[in-house]
Amino acid sequence: MNDELVLIRRMMNSMEDIINATPGERFTITDGDTLVILQRRMEASDLKNALGEYNQVFMKNEGAEIDDIAKSAVAMVKVRTLVEAETENFNARLTRQLIKEYKAQISRVINIIKLSKINAMSAADYEKEAIEITAAKNEAFLDRFEKEIVDLEKQIERMPQVEEEEKPEKKEVKNVAKPEVKRTSLVDRMKSVVEKKKNQKDIGEELRMVEAKSSKTKCVEIPFYDKTLYFNECHPCKDMPEYSLMKRKNDIFFGLTRNISAKSYNNSDHSLLELTKATEDFCQYMIEDLLSGEYCLLPYREIDKASLAMYFDFVSVCFGEYIGKTLSIQEYLKFKEYYNRILMEMFHLEAGFKAKYYQALMLADRYMDYMSGYDLEIPDDREQIVENLIDKNGHRYIRDLDLIRENHVISMDSLDDIHNLIIEINGFIKEEEPQVNTEDAWNETIDVPIKIQIVGEDGAIEDEATFAGTNLLSAVSGYMKQSAYIKKLGVIIDGKEEYLFIARNGLVPVALLNPEDEGEVLRGYEKSILRTMIHLTGEDK
Repeated sequence: MNDELVLIRRMMNSMEDIINATPGERFTITDGDTLVILQRRMEASDLKNALGEYNQVFMKNEGAEIDDIAKSAVAMVKVRTLVEAETENFNARLTRQLIKEYKAQISRVINIIKLSKINAMSAADYEKEAIEITAAKNEAFLDRFEKEIVDLEKQIERMPQVEEEEKPEKKEVKNVAKPEVKRTSLVDRMKSVVEKKKNQKDIGEELRMVEAKSSKTKCVEIPFYDKTLYFNECHPCKDMPEYSLMKRKNDIFFGLTRNISAKSYNNSDHSLLELTKATEDFCQYMIEDLLSGEYCLLPYREIDKASLAMYFDFVSVCFGEYIGKTLSIQEYLKFKEYYNRILMEMFHLEAGFKAKYYQALMLADRYMDYMSGYDLEIPDDREQIVENLIDKNGHRYIRDLDLIRENHVISMDSLDDIHNLIIEINGFIKEEEPQVNTEDAWNETIDVPIKIQIVGEDGAIEDEATFAGTNLLSAVSGYMKQSAYIKKLGVIIDGKEEYLFIARNGLVPVALLNPEDEGEVLRGYEKSILRTMIHLTGEDK
């Protein structure tokens, strides 16, 4: 990259301020003089020409007009395209890139024009003049960019190949007998009538397509020419009671409420529009107050978002056309406030759904890790498991984890983890906070440590675990769900282990204390453990 390109690249941010120039005021930038001098010293190139066009705005000492600003804005896009490509001249590829840049600018300008028109509807009188000037300037940008695209496309399009016309072969003229004249039969006349109607229908469809091109909204509205419309349904628009939506079979119409009587619309004033692209969801937004508390809203799908955007677009255009005539500023402000709230509700529902989705995804991953870790077949793929959990169809996964716990898990830590996972999945399906190993689920506690011991058939100790007395529920739950030849449950008092329950070969635990055993303290611990066992047994049921 030569020095000139480096310098211009550094000044590009300042040059882009032309987009925000105010018509009627002198436009300057910090490096304006440097830019003029640099352009004069450059050798002939597309970049030099573009800079020359841009610099013309600096010569307007009495203030640049809208057309001056638009010309410099177009030149700025040319300069930026060349500088980013690190070259001074356009070729076919760069010309196509320039067209893309112009189209990107057109999208931006259209959005500014649309927002300017919307803001002007509710702006104070002293604000409207500035808004109108901004809108006019951007309209000029739009015209310039569109003209440039047309000119560039003419430059790069290929010339059509001209094929030589084949010379028709000379054919020998033969004497052909004249065909007999046949009279038109009834069938032929009927065919003629059908074809005529078909041609009229085709012409009507072509007319609708032409009219649709001039529509102003996403609903693609077209005029309805009949003097009367007979409809099946009619609903006033909640944001604009002066207007109503009408349905006739699958067609949707929009017109003045005052023209409606019984099941017909008087279209003598040609005010009725057919909304050719309107959807049922769009109609619901137009008719119903979805934030009234009567509806249970679900997370928005893409089709719902498209209908919401269609609703905003159509109502905004209506206010732009009819405010001060049939609609008021107060109605428009009320609509804006309602739309703000419904959009925030959409964001809230979407955030909740995403939070639920990622929670389900974590549970699904943990479930799949357990299944694959024990070499078991996973019945569904990851996305299906997530979908089932969200749809509250996850009980099969709990049963799978129960089988793993009963047949494979011996370690107390592993038992605790898989038990927690089951509780979390169950809580997710029931849409409640899972109570995992906390005294909130069961208030019974004791003031000494709890000991669990697992003994094998040979009498050797295979595993041991110690729990805090405040974690009584988790200790008893783990003990009851453990599968072992012999399992003991007790407490530790002054460093001495006192076992209170024993179970053999998966049978029900039995108490070890005899009636004649002394010690009210041990009896108290035994009763606490027993009450917790009964509580857990009741939960399982």
